[in-house]
Amino acid sequence: MRKLAQLILFSFIIFSLIYIIGFSPLFIIDEVDVRGTDLPREQILETAGLAPGQNLLFYRTETGISNLLRDARFRSVIITKEYPNRLLINIDSRQPFVNIYQGGNTITLDSSGLVIEINQPDETLVQLRGFTVTEASLGEPIVSTEAATLKKALDLANLVTQTTLSDCMISYEDSHLLLHIGDTWKIKFGSANQIEEQFSAFKALYDQLVDQGTTGGVVDVTNASIAVFKPFE
Repeated sequence: MRKLAQLILFSFIIFSLIYIIGFSPLFIIDEVDVRGTDLPREQILETAGLAPGQNLLFYRTETGISNLLRDARFRSVIITKEYPNRLLINIDSRQPFVNIYQGGNTITLDSSGLVIEINQPDETLVQLRGFTVTEASLGEPIVSTEAATLKKALDLANLVTQTTLSDCMISYEDSHLLLHIGDTWKIKFGSANQIEEQFSAFKALYDQLVDQGTTGGVVDVTNASIAVFKPFE
């Protein structure tokens, strides 16, 4: 009789635990905190495999991380369970840096040259034109026949973004790198072998010209030691 009572008690405890774990609302995910991305919350939850009524104990964080990392815009993802019913999704997002145009397509790169979006142009970014792209796969470095010059263009774009310059486009024409500011300024960098020095020379002359009321023209900094200004003809 005593053994039967113990068995009943043990069974009751087991079934109680099963209920608490599997059916009780205690572990139903009630709050999901998403950080590090501006993408719609619903899109993140769906991609992470989170459905209404999801049990925190049974949710596989490694699957959610794997699903989210399929998005090239995400550098890393950490999903943390906070018991009894809270989930934290922390995303390290790659930031759109430049658009490069090729064959009617717009390819968005981060600052390292990694492809993070295709045909979702952001006109506020620095635009790149004139480069031959041979491969552009999401989450992979862009491949170009002018790889070395494209790297210089990214370096130039980085310098531009550290200033208040806007409406900027970098082009590769006749083996020369050019920076266009709207339709009114063209800056010639030549082979851009001393890009930082060349940019500093340009910016110093440009600021001086703008202060004097000059509204446009050509600045030649092919020679990094001197910037030469010529008005448009």
